[in-house]
Amino acid sequence: MSQSNNPFQKVGIALLVIGIMDIGYMIYSIFNGFSYTSSFNIFAVVAGIFLIRGNLIAALITRFFVTFFAALVFGIVILYFYLTPIDLIMVQIKLQSTSILSFALILSCVIAILIWMCIQFSTSESIQAFIGGGYKLSVPKLISFSAVAAGTLLMILIGVFFNFFYSSEVITKAVKSAQDQYGNNYQYHVTSFNIENDYGIATVIAYNNEAIKVIEVEW
Repeated sequence: MSQSNNPFQKVGIALLVIGIMDIGYMIYSIFNGFSYTSSFNIFAVVAGIFLIRGNLIAALITRFFVTFFAALVFGIVILYFYLTPIDLIMVQIKLQSTSILSFALILSCVIAILIWMCIQFSTSESIQAFIGGGYKLSVPKLISFSAVAAGTLLMILIGVFFNFFYSSEVITKAVKSAQDQYGNNYQYHVTSFNIENDYGIATVIAYNNEAIKVIEVEW
């Protein structure tokens, strides 16, 4: 495929740039003692190179993962608002407005980039490139449908797990352990836990209108 007729070139350049930036940040983190790992950067660089060269197989694979991650990000946002108490969200906005705003901006950029890439893979030029490469019209549509279905199913399974998790005895024990330490002046929200035999450890957010604390409790 010639460069002038390559509809995947823009996405390829975008992925290559994002991948190189991510690798650069990872190197910076290593030299400065920060904890940072990413498996996305290598994929982005390799996918970017193949897309710039107009590789159709790479385009189909990247189309799947871009659509999958778009569905996943939307699902995570929905799950967050479903599982997190509204009063905790309001306290976070009040007390951690800078970090919340920064996270919201980054998340908005990620969503915008993913949507843009999905649109680029769905243009008439892209579809014609797939057809010209010997693929049926249904193939790219099936790829996108499979990606959305996989992402949605994964988020449903995670939602069911956490729904069961928040109604289990583990939550009661974790909250009681936190209350024993910090009393009834806080409300408590369990974010994670680990149980081995009779030993349990959980991460709990203790919050009120004046403070937010992330604590670990054991029982």
